[in-house]
Amino acid sequence: MLIAFLVTLGVFSYRGLAVDLFPKADPATVNVNVQLPGATPEEVVTGVVLPLEDAISSVSGIDEINVYSSEGFADITCTFVLERDIEGAAQDIREKVAGAIDRLPRETLPPVSPNSIRSPIRSLRCWSADRFRAGSLRKLPTSRCGGRFRLSTASEAWI
Repeated sequence: MLIAFLVTLGVFSYRGLAVDLFPKADPATVNVNVQLPGATPEEVVTGVVLPLEDAISSVSGIDEINVYSSEGFADITCTFVLERDIEGAAQDIREKVAGAIDRLPRETLPPVSPNSIRSPIRSLRCWSADRFRAGSLRKLPTSRCGGRFRLSTASEAWI
């Protein structure tokens, strides 16, 4: 009798569950690009990345911070928890970056305003020792990766 009651209760409870057909599953991601012309990757990390990372890390709701640095360039990507609003996260990052500008080297170009990114795949970096014509670099991911990538729009290109 107890088992029948529990099964009946489970059936009615299951029918009453709300199901979202398209749940929010992509976290808010904010990207900051900074340039320090002529600097080595180590100088970029110590002079640019560390001060910005210290400032940005105090923003609430950050799940992960990834940094890519190369000669004269740093790319800081902040991924937030699912509950965090993307517009609020981008605004908080903008404020923290603006507050940390005075701690950066004088030669640092102004950081590119953070872009809020809604797509989970946001960039594909390709580099080669060979020289490419303007149109052939665009075809490189498709030809080398077996057609798994498609570049229909790009918000930024670095060559």
